[in-house]
Amino acid sequence: MYYKHQPWSDPNQSLPRVQLIDIAKGISILLVVAGHTDAVRSTPELNRILGTFRLPFFFFLSGIFFNSTRDIKTTLFGKSDALLKPYFSTFLFVVAIQAMLDYSLLPGMIKGILYATGPMLPWRWAPLWFLPHLWLLFIFCWAYIRTVNYSKQPILAKMANLAFFLLIGPLLLRAVGTVSFDIGGNEMFVSGLPFSMNLLLISAIYFLLGFTLHEQMVSFKPQRYGLLLAILSFSLAQIFSRPRVDLNMRLYSPALIATVAALSGIYLTLSFAFLLQKSRIFCSSLSFIGAKSLYLFIFHVFFYQLSLSTLQKAPFQTPMQLASWLSFILCIALSLLLSGLIRRTPCLAPLYVPKKLLHR
Repeated sequence: MYYKHQPWSDPNQSLPRVQLIDIAKGISILLVVAGHTDAVRSTPELNRILGTFRLPFFFFLSGIFFNSTRDIKTTLFGKSDALLKPYFSTFLFVVAIQAMLDYSLLPGMIKGILYATGPMLPWRWAPLWFLPHLWLLFIFCWAYIRTVNYSKQPILAKMANLAFFLLIGPLLLRAVGTVSFDIGGNEMFVSGLPFSMNLLLISAIYFLLGFTLHEQMVSFKPQRYGLLLAILSFSLAQIFSRPRVDLNMRLYSPALIATVAALSGIYLTLSFAFLLQKSRIFCSSLSFIGAKSLYLFIFHVFFYQLSLSTLQKAPFQTPMQLASWLSFILCIALSLLLSGLIRRTPCLAPLYVPKKLLHR
């Protein structure tokens, strides 16, 4: 056995597991996967509504158990081992296959991989932009927490920090939407900054909020008035403002309403996760899926497209909507199966599994 069940977002954590957060991680990754399927994309309004809190929720969960007391060397190594290693390992295989198919496309592909923004990556692997950005987010938040002594600040001061990020973040997002470089006399246009750096202040809002609310999340229980406020806020935001949040495409507008919708959606999803704790089947299934989030992030689009094309070419005609939902289920199942294969294969496990978890 090469891997022991651990949440991939923080392989160094020694804090106790929280069942609610495990379930929430499972829900979060399923929402991300669903957003990349035709089953959801064929209903643009539903996809837009889910998009308002899908990735903010993942950033929020990533911050809850972040240990800022570790030194920079441990933090850098741990996050690089957990996030950058599987990112570059996956593209090592992608580049090798591309070299055999069409060598002429390699230079542009390699530039996109190193730049690590969604629009610069091969389309089947575009969701992997999230891994280097999450790595950068961990390092940025570690430095910010330590520099401003964030952990020791009163709650109002912490909220002021996040309000400042909300003020500056959307401006930074718009200011560097496209960047141009002169390479050998040729002008090259790329989307945003490397590792989606221009998203940092927006993603940090949710990460630091999760970090700030660690104690409340460990003992989270939805409150009647909190639920009513979240439902009202989320509904009004969607009806009257229709916010757009697609961080991969650099959309976060209007910023204040989008934030209200994201926070309301996070509260409602956590409340839903709380209810699912009562079901042993949902609890164990979603916890298992949440623990395999890394593999779902990496492989779900590849397996979804493979499943969809196979179903469409089958002798019997499968309706598009049904084929899309079946492919959604298959891409999850195949990603989970592949995670097990990787963890049990001596030559693959070191490429994906954090070093300290090998051989456990």
